[in-house]
Amino acid sequence: MSPMKMDKTNIAIIKHLRDGRKSFKQIADDLAVTENTVRSRVNQMIESGVMEISGLIDPEKIPEHNMVIVGIKLDTMDLVKKGEEFSKLCLSGKCEQSSFGNFARTADLLL
Repeated sequence: MSPMKMDKTNIAIIKHLRDGRKSFKQIADDLAVTENTVRSRVNQMIESGVMEISGLIDPEKIPEHNMVIVGIKLDTMDLVKKGEEFSKLCLSGKCEQSSFGNFARTADLLL
């Protein structure tokens, strides 16, 4: 599959979607295109892997849930391998969800 062409309209749609409550109709009106154009382009971007739509939450507002950030110093800098190992722990039910990132200086890996 060839890479999707990202033109000014696609970029503008992505910028509008930062406000997750904005409808395709509102985006279309703002960009002077049809609602169908916005819907079609969003679907194309999702199908091509350019975009993924997800909701953001405020963990402090969800009862009985906590967010924890753990910094780990590693003996090896194979961050991908170590991230995969921690993911396996989560898949085994030891944690609900995890995200990994490299934040230099304070820790090698944040969970």
